[in-house]
Amino acid sequence: MKKFIVALFLMPGLAWAGEGMWLPLLLKGFNEQQMQAAGCSLSAEQIFSINSGSLKDCIVQLDGCTSGVISSKGLLITNHHCAFSGIQAVSTLEKNYLENGFWSRQGYRTEIPLPNATASFFVRMEDVTSRVLKDLPDTGYGEARKSELEKRMRAIEKEASEQGKFRATVRDFFSGTAYYLFVARVYKDIRLVGAPPSSIGKFGGETDNWMWPRHTGDFALLRVYADSLGNPAPYNEKNKPLSTPKFLPFSLGGVKENDFSMIMGFPGRTNRYASSDQLKMMMENEYPAKIKLNGNILDTWKEAMDKDPAIKIKYAAKYARRSNGWKNSKGQSLGLQVSGAIALKELDEKNLTSWIFSDENRKNSYGMVFTELQKAVREYNRVTFLNQYYQLAGKSSELVDLSAGLLPLYEALKKTASASVMDSLKKAALKKKEDFYKNFDAALDKQTFGKLLLMYMSDVPAAELPAPLAALASLPEKERAEACNSFVEKLYRKSSLVTSEGYASLI
Repeated sequence: MKKFIVALFLMPGLAWAGEGMWLPLLLKGFNEQQMQAAGCSLSAEQIFSINSGSLKDCIVQLDGCTSGVISSKGLLITNHHCAFSGIQAVSTLEKNYLENGFWSRQGYRTEIPLPNATASFFVRMEDVTSRVLKDLPDTGYGEARKSELEKRMRAIEKEASEQGKFRATVRDFFSGTAYYLFVARVYKDIRLVGAPPSSIGKFGGETDNWMWPRHTGDFALLRVYADSLGNPAPYNEKNKPLSTPKFLPFSLGGVKENDFSMIMGFPGRTNRYASSDQLKMMMENEYPAKIKLNGNILDTWKEAMDKDPAIKIKYAAKYARRSNGWKNSKGQSLGLQVSGAIALKELDEKNLTSWIFSDENRKNSYGMVFTELQKAVREYNRVTFLNQYYQLAGKSSELVDLSAGLLPLYEALKKTASASVMDSLKKAALKKKEDFYKNFDAALDKQTFGKLLLMYMSDVPAAELPAPLAALASLPEKERAEACNSFVEKLYRKSSLVTSEGYASLI
């Protein structure tokens, strides 16, 4: 699961802002006094408690998003864009809930089950740094060390899961210097209660995304269901709304200047400790590649979606996810420019270097820190550029990603695995089939792949390309385009994966 984090600030005056992402487990020792001085009326124990009800019980991870419990009957409120994939999954041309919205007007029985949706209720977290790092063999920082770390983390997760009762995940913090265990109870019967039409839920589209103030009605209502004992269970008509004694009440009193406010939820990672060289790498390499390649994919998809309502439904969630990342990259790039963040980082690093060299012990211990970091970033910079093009252009075909999921089956075949192993792998492969082909258009995928593959060969040095593509890249521009088109046509003509029937037959 993603990290459970608290961030806080004051609004709307913004007289003071406590920036950063804070771990609920550490609030008592590090942040409680600061929060209360800023106006927080809750104690750290009321925000996060393992042994009694607290605010953490009202904050639920909804797949990759955060939601809040707002009733005693498992009702969740989240963003429209967080429920978007689920709404898309149950939409058809006849019942287009994306376009028209949905409201369950006749009680629980008309709420719509969302396939593959999950809601994770946070149970506890634990500092497991000593268990992960204690007596770690001196294997450097290569694959051997990584393998040993993974082995230890998986062992801790297996133990904490209590034979599948919970989902347990160990995450590293502060570049691998700290490790925390997150334990959650995962519910899999999630139903749509209400959502506005996209003209409200996505009003403004990407023009409004990642910008504030926003003008969209970005919300949706879902409900968590459980078995008769309140335990997680797959969808069943007999399931009941989950009893949730702790929930967030609504205040009709409004807000006033300098009211205390905070955010609690499940964000991804923060790069706030990146060096100036890392920021330059993002500015010069990472973001331009993401903006260019994702922009071209989005343009290709949108043209097809505008022409065909069926494709529009199929690709709605995929388009929204990619568009969200594309706009984020643009904003991050612009933000780094206008904020002068790199110059500020360089000043911090200059001051830190002076402090290090003012003491002989510090100099001996840390004198080479920035030199080594710059060396590492230079090498990583080259790899980052290649990886962006490999992931976004070289693998722009959805069929390529689908085929990667068949590698375990392929490897088992080569090793002549047992019948039980083969059967398990085949079942896992076939399980992916329905969801994939429901939201896939082969003609559009072929068009996208051809376009991005040509960009891959044009922008990446030939020496860094796979041999077959390097041969095509060496051709004159016109011939290269023709050869690329021929290569893609042949690939899609011969591949069994183009259709659902072909995929099943191959398995």
